[in-house]
Amino acid sequence: MKSLLYLLVLSPFWAAIATWLTLQIFSSTVAFIIYLIGLLRGIVNRKILLTGLKVVAFQIVIMLICLWGLAWLFESVLLVCETRGQKTVFWIVAIVITVTYLYEIIQKMRRNWEFAHIPGAFEEHVWSLKLLRTK
Repeated sequence: MKSLLYLLVLSPFWAAIATWLTLQIFSSTVAFIIYLIGLLRGIVNRKILLTGLKVVAFQIVIMLICLWGLAWLFESVLLVCETRGQKTVFWIVAIVITVTYLYEIIQKMRRNWEFAHIPGAFEEHVWSLKLLRTK
């Protein structure tokens, strides 16, 4: 019963969490690089770029701490993904989630590139969000 619980519940759950955190770390790292390039180019207001750098650096640190802590919990304490079946389920779920989030990650990268390299893009985005909330 315990092995079935690990195979059908804990292994996919851990795969979903680990994959999501890894993808968030990846997209934040790419955003950090994009903001650094924008800072070097100097086209957009430095205050906006420095704020963006701080936010994505904070995201990277928080997500890494969560990933390390949960990896310790699931793999050292709960001993999830020890059997071949659990590892197979883990990787199937991880691949499905990666494919599902791929479009979202690409959109985040494009939006961050616009914020860092097109003057006024960030302000325009903020105003569009404010206008959506008032309607």
